[in-house]
Amino acid sequence: MALGNTTYETGQVSDGIGVSSTDGCVAVCIDPSRPANFFVGDWSSLRYVDTANNMVSLFAGSQRTGAEDGIGEAASFNTISDLLCITSSGKLIVTCQATHSIHLFDPTSGHYTLLAGGCEDDDAGWADGTAETRAKFDTPTDVAVIDSEQCVFITEKGNHRIWRMNLPSSLF
Repeated sequence: MALGNTTYETGQVSDGIGVSSTDGCVAVCIDPSRPANFFVGDWSSLRYVDTANNMVSLFAGSQRTGAEDGIGEAASFNTISDLLCITSSGKLIVTCQATHSIHLFDPTSGHYTLLAGGCEDDDAGWADGTAETRAKFDTPTDVAVIDSEQCVFITEKGNHRIWRMNLPSSLF
């Protein structure tokens, strides 16, 4: 990934100045509070690229795959497929294909939380609901937001569907 005079290479795992830390960059999302910076999702972590300081840092996850809510490295992801910043709050919606789930990431607190779907590799399915009522997806791939309606749309590969998820106003 090239940015001005700096190239952020994929496939490395160390953070630092001028060093990429992604293990196969699969999703990129601009930071609405600092438009020159961006979040990068790889298979199992979220990283932040600060272009002014030429710095890449781990925000959440690790090189370990999983589906755990948590803060920082305690959170775990499995096959991130898309990131979306909710522009007015700066929070991110994260889709994970392998765990068939939709998560919320708050960059301010560093907390990563399940919004809907399963958390196990075998939790694929098709059911309306929430995290509490066990909504089911099959390989969610992309996400888009409509701030004015406080909802996101999720495409999923396995069921060939587009889902609308209404979100609490506190997320916007």
